[in-house]
Amino acid sequence: MEDLLSEIILASSTCNLDEINKLAEDAYGFLGIQQGLIRDPPHELRAKCFTVFQKCLETKRAKFISFAILGFNKILRDDRFHSNFEPEDDSKWLPSQLLQATNSFLTLPDDTQVDILKTFLNVACSNYWTMNGRIIISILCLCIEAYESG
Repeated sequence: MEDLLSEIILASSTCNLDEINKLAEDAYGFLGIQQGLIRDPPHELRAKCFTVFQKCLETKRAKFISFAILGFNKILRDDRFHSNFEPEDDSKWLPSQLLQATNSFLTLPDDTQVDILKTFLNVACSNYWTMNGRIIISILCLCIEAYESG
């Protein structure tokens, strides 16, 4: 994840995307201090990274969109973002955080929408992530909206 964030930092500095640059630097530093016994909860790590990826999607630039898609998939595979116990607040669960990070979904190109839906499919087919009825309905609504929009 740190490699991807450093690529985003470099690319955003050359494109003068200061907000993304700052967010990526913050996330990179936050991940860097997660050593030893004292670690922040996984939902906080995910939140930092998802904010960066959300802003990357919102640029609508192909390079940054690919960074975001890659980041979403890295979060699914990286154990640091997994938790045996999720908090009571379901908005801090990975599927909810992913839904929030992809709120610009319908404004993105079709191939990007397909890649994001594949990510949701990976989440739904995995036994690692906690889901409830509200989250499942939100994901299904997203799929229906994508279908209806073309």
